[in-house]
Amino acid sequence: MKTDGQFVNTLQDNIRQRGAPTRLISDRAQSKISNKVKDILRALIIGAWQSEPHQQHQNPAERKYQTVKRMANTLIDRTGSPAYTWLLALMYVCFVLNHTATASLNHQTLTTVITGSTSDCSPLLRFHWWEEVYFKLDDSDFPSKISFWYQWTCWPCYDI
Repeated sequence: MKTDGQFVNTLQDNIRQRGAPTRLISDRAQSKISNKVKDILRALIIGAWQSEPHQQHQNPAERKYQTVKRMANTLIDRTGSPAYTWLLALMYVCFVLNHTATASLNHQTLTTVITGSTSDCSPLLRFHWWEEVYFKLDDSDFPSKISFWYQWTCWPCYDI
């Protein structure tokens, strides 16, 4: 979203694509407590909860974001990854957390709860963070020249 006014459309798109949530949790932002949002919540019987002003610790999303940041920093520090991989580390940690069973979700993964189907954790078993992956560089001009010499290179694996 680029503006606060787009929240209503984003909320409707999320409901259309993923189904209606049981509750909307917010930090009392004006876009999230507007009359249009209240009308949508009333029509679909969705509960709403707002944290108190300046009390970020009450919002579970803020606490989860702290967990993601801490885990990404630990991952980068312990593996010796370059500092510029911070965004990739955040994405990797989110992927791991989304595919890890949680007691609060009745020992199911978040992706299973959201989609209703069993999530595939095989990429986590096959690859690990900043693993070296070898792949072929093909620099031949197609179709006039066909190169029979292969050039192999190594890049760290950060996308699974």
